[in-house]
Amino acid sequence: MAKYQFRERIPIDVPHTLMQLLSRFRGVKDGLPELIKNSKDQYSRLGITDPALRTIVVAVNTADKSIGVIDFAGATADQFKRWETWSDPTANARDKASDIEGGHGNGGKAFMVLGSSTDSSFESCHDGRRTRMGYENETDRTRFKPGLAVEGGKAVEDQRVESTRKQFDRALSDLGLNFDKLPKPAQDTFAARQSYTIAQVNGVMDWARAREETVRRAISEMRRSVETHPQAALTLESCAVWFVVDGQVVGDSPAKVEYPEAFPGFVDPLIIPVPDEVTDPQTGEQVSTGAGDERTRVLTLRTSSRSLRTEDMRPLHLIRIRNNRNVVGLWSVADLSPGASSGFVFGELRVPSLEGEHLAGADRKSLNDTPLVRGLQDWTANQVKELADKI
Repeated sequence: MAKYQFRERIPIDVPHTLMQLLSRFRGVKDGLPELIKNSKDQYSRLGITDPALRTIVVAVNTADKSIGVIDFAGATADQFKRWETWSDPTANARDKASDIEGGHGNGGKAFMVLGSSTDSSFESCHDGRRTRMGYENETDRTRFKPGLAVEGGKAVEDQRVESTRKQFDRALSDLGLNFDKLPKPAQDTFAARQSYTIAQVNGVMDWARAREETVRRAISEMRRSVETHPQAALTLESCAVWFVVDGQVVGDSPAKVEYPEAFPGFVDPLIIPVPDEVTDPQTGEQVSTGAGDERTRVLTLRTSSRSLRTEDMRPLHLIRIRNNRNVVGLWSVADLSPGASSGFVFGELRVPSLEGEHLAGADRKSLNDTPLVRGLQDWTANQVKELADKI
């Protein structure tokens, strides 16, 4: 065996690699759900399980073309230090709660960098101490590099604040928002928690060069886009997520996972236990689907009275793939079952053993080509086709 003299470090163009890995999150459609999910995860880390205290506000300032995601969990300076590292497998602190979905700490930060034409920031007050970090995104020299905010010549890291409420008011003003314009549940949550975190993306790239009419339409569709996004589902189910645009609360209630009216005769979801073994279509061999039971290892298929192959319904025309914690992949129903009747089918596959070698990349859209994945995909396609044939 040959011997080598190894380099001291791994040669890599870091900015270019990050751009390749994270470009999916540069748009509001896929980037915003990541920030919302981060808020939910922090509530979970802190053991806050009461839905009345898990309030999240998405605030939009159309004049500045900025988005802020506000929660009332709060974070310490030590947690900020964990979050500043790209691709850190420990940043999610997944041992703190079973519903933490964050992977390597990339999605939300990617939107803050690639989704902004100017700058982004995230700040928090918790236990009377404030930390503020951010990104400057206009030059290659600073892009992807986190920086502590400097105010009055001092870095804003674990600073004691005179009043959390006064500091929150100042932070809200950057979004063109007053405290009394927040939804009442958000005001109540702040009063109970006396903590806040705001992740703010300024000069949103999607809107920076778009026509005003295009921006208005995108903002008007934002709530529904989140309600139908697979990465936002668990957050919407476990938190109260509100939207505020230019100080006006959108809707009379929080956002919720949006399911269309069911196809006549197929109103109830079809719950199908995943078998203990599936067949790998490539080799014909049986593959174990891992630990679980009919409650934790299951395929749920739903129907829609409208075809999901129209432009506005297409985001739902998928099988969301979950392990115990996270949406780890998406399969197009049209690819699984090309027939016209499958256009009314969508659903979710839960298999706890889809971890490690089966997962591909940071985009959470695809899985690796393993015997288990091939077997599950083939089995799922057959279940979809069987339901579609009945329709």
